[in-house]
Amino acid sequence: MHTDPRKILFICSPSKTRHEFHEVLLAKLLFPITAVTLQQAEPILIGTHLALVICASELIDGSYRDVLRILRREGREVPVLVVSLLARKEECEEARRLGAADCLPRPLTPDEVQIVTDKALEVIARTRGTA
Repeated sequence: MHTDPRKILFICSPSKTRHEFHEVLLAKLLFPITAVTLQQAEPILIGTHLALVICASELIDGSYRDVLRILRREGREVPVLVVSLLARKEECEEARRLGAADCLPRPLTPDEVQIVTDKALEVIARTRGTA
């Protein structure tokens, strides 16, 4: 499946962090697409060429598990970076076991947003064999 190396779907509730992610991604010449709910994200997951999905561990109407399920069902090989709301080690281990490319604690500061964005770029490079 063809991916667009610049499109990143960011799925989370509206927040200051989401806005900060958007700004950081744009500064890195990436094209962020945002969705607040799983219902909004599903058609994007199915029909858009994506380089990466950054997903909050819990959504208003689902979770990262549902995102992974949709991608599997559709035969899409898009890496998913889970941003953990609870930042528990067990949650991150489960996310990786279920197929997430990686799991990171929830970003709270602009510096942490930058760190997660850099990690996202590493995941993209790793899945393309260019890391």
